[in-house]
This record gives sequence, structure tokens and C-alpha cells, in this order.
Amino acid sequence: LGLLLLGAAVLPFGLRALSAARELGFRSYDEAEIFLPRPASWLWPGGGSWIYGGFAGRFPFDRFPDPQEHSIGPGWISLGVAGAGLWSLRRSPWGKALGLASLGLLTLTLSVGGASLWALVFMSLPGAGAIRAVCRVANVLLLPAAVGVSAWVAARVRPGAGPAALMILIVLEQSRQIPSYSQR
Repeated sequence: LGLLLLGAAVLPFGLRALSAARELGFRSYDEAEIFLPRPASWLWPGGGSWIYGGFAGRFPFDRFPDPQEHSIGPGWISLGVAGAGLWSLRRSPWGKALGLASLGLLTLTLSVGGASLWALVFMSLPGAGAIRAVCRVANVLLLPAAVGVSAWVAARVRPGAGPAALMILIVLEQSRQIPSYSQR
């Protein structure tokens, strides 16, 4: 019954998507592959980053087919603290679920040397072809990263200047110049 209700709810969206696909055609995997995150994508906050912007155009951040879309890194310290926090939650049921789901999504979308498990998803799930910028999976993974940072801070931080400095550094890692475009 639940599947029937789900199908009825999704049917109008599916019909609309098929209509658009008939008119515009389906996206090829080659188009999607350009936007699959590479290992360096997770370390690259972008050229507008106040802290890491100086690495723009330098190896390994000079090899992105679309640097704007591949600037998904939260910052090196933030990434390390988030990972350490999620690791510390590995024994709790919610920590296991969050960690495994995050690792699964990361593994599924990661492109290494042009090879990715996303190709299997793209070929087997019709809706996967509608996802153009797979790199934006980073937006979904911000939630587990925030939980990881929170867990790390809650477990290890004592009042004082050291923890405050670390939190300020994590906030500064998020600071960046956002590109804008003229309407003219």
C-alpha cells in the first residue's frame, strides 16, 4: 500500500521529467562525469577562499574540469575535526548510521582516475541522469560534518583560549569571496 501511495505521489513528477527528456534529450554520462568530485575536490574550498585561495592554479587544484563546481571542501582543519568527531561516534547506533551513510555517499560519487561507481548508478537508475552537478553532494554531507565537529568539540573541548581559537579557525575556513554576476 505504501509503495502504491508513493508511486501515485511521484507519478506527476515522473511524467513531467519524461516529457522534458523527450523534448531536450537525456544527459550523457560524459556530461555527468565532469561534475563528479575527485579526491582533491574534498580539499578545495575554491579560489575565493580567504585561507586557501592562494592554492588556485596549483597542483592538485589545477586539474578540475569546472573549478567552480569542484570547490566543495569545507577546509582542511574542518574536515579533519569532522572526521575525528564522526570516528568517535562509530560505536553509537546513530554514529554508525551517519558514518556509513556518509562514507557510502562519498564512495559512490567519488571519481578516481576517471573511474567511479556513479556510472553504475547512472546506468541503472533513470533519475540519476537528471543530476548534473554530482559535486553538490557536498551540501548533503554538511550535516554529518556538522555532527562530527559538534561531537569532537563536546568530547574534547574545555573552556579556554585553545578551543576558542580552533573554533575561530574553523569559522575562518568557511570565509570566502562569493562570485557574483552582473544582470546586464
